[in-house]
Amino acid sequence: MNSGTDPTDRTITVTATAGTAVATLPVSVTGTSLSLSGPANLVLNNSGSYDVLLTNSSGQGIPGVSVTVSSANGNTVAPAMITTDGSGRGTISLTAAVGAQTR
Repeated sequence: MNSGTDPTDRTITVTATAGTAVATLPVSVTGTSLSLSGPANLVLNNSGSYDVLLTNSSGQGIPGVSVTVSSANGNTVAPAMITTDGSGRGTISLTAAVGAQTR
């Protein structure tokens, strides 16, 4: 994620996707970057650990920021809110409680 060519401070909505898990987060744009890493797929009723990283425009972690995480498909995310640590990191667990929708 980057702020593009718009130099103004503003709030954007960031969506992070891992497999069928989707999380959205409003982020103030002042050179910040949010990443989510972890398993791309989970077997139904199994859990996976996901790392959240919030950095500034210099790539340094941003500590003490509350990040709310949710699943658009209704899967279980715990905790639903984290506060980034001194390195701008946090960890959540996603349980695949809802199977993929097929057509």
